[in-house]
Amino acid sequence: GTSGAAMFVQRLTAGLAPDWSFGSGGRVTAFGGQSGVANAVAVGPGGVIAAAGTVGTDNTSFAVASFSSAGTPVFGEALQPLGLPYAVAEGIAVQPNGAIVIAGRDQGSPYYAFFNGLLVRLNANGSYDGSFNGSGVVSYHYPGGGYTSLNAVALQNNGEIVAAGVDVGGPNAIVVRLSAGGGFDPSFGSGGVAALPSGQNVSNNPGAPIGAYGVGIAGGGRIVAAGNFENTGTATDAAVWAFGAGGAPETAFGSGGVVRAPTNSYEACALAIAPDGSLVSAGDTVTSEPDMNPCAVNGSAGGFIARYIG
Repeated sequence: GTSGAAMFVQRLTAGLAPDWSFGSGGRVTAFGGQSGVANAVAVGPGGVIAAAGTVGTDNTSFAVASFSSAGTPVFGEALQPLGLPYAVAEGIAVQPNGAIVIAGRDQGSPYYAFFNGLLVRLNANGSYDGSFNGSGVVSYHYPGGGYTSLNAVALQNNGEIVAAGVDVGGPNAIVVRLSAGGGFDPSFGSGGVAALPSGQNVSNNPGAPIGAYGVGIAGGGRIVAAGNFENTGTATDAAVWAFGAGGAPETAFGSGGVVRAPTNSYEACALAIAPDGSLVSAGDTVTSEPDMNPCAVNGSAGGFIARYIG
């Protein structure tokens, strides 16, 4: 998260006490005094810990920091993947070779409605991985929409990369699948992209980023995403979407591939798949709707955890 204008990562024991063997008092920081925020964290080979988020205020950059298992800094990089002045990293995963994959978005200004979704891969030392799409960067914009953001990323056992996010124009929850080299997988969905609706009444909330904020790989290569769904009226439901290994909706999952629960003023912000196959989402209660900034809560919001039988 963020504390004192710095990105921080904290490690707890199994009993939820600070792990004093990690950093200072169980905590490490990066980008101090620069409005650093960690939006996602992942653990890689050898216990290496990588965090991603933003640094800066009006103009923001991808902020990516890596630490050893003991909390010693490995690197901290502020990146502008497309050379535009407003970049936000939302999701992160670490590959078995130590490469770091980051999901997010980039645009010319925080006040413009046109966003590009981004996937960026860095080497273990923080440099761009040129073997990934030739530059280390993949930019994607969902056809017809003004706002596309990739908010979460997961890794398949075959080396392919899956990211989930938002198409505001639909609104849709979108999932993209890339090869290990950064190309869109033509066997998945339509040209490597699958989408399911994330709203029923767009006129109530035409510009809000309604869609997926968490993603995971379930049994049989199925892809599950979690996020928010605009209900009829102005209420927001927490939602979980399921796609088959080829990108088609799992029609036996909920209604047309989506389960909406909890309902009315909930949004899911993360997803995990338990060893028994059940799905666990975590998120917050929405205090004002439409919610133009999902998963960035204020002091009066509550949190929730939901478990679904997979």
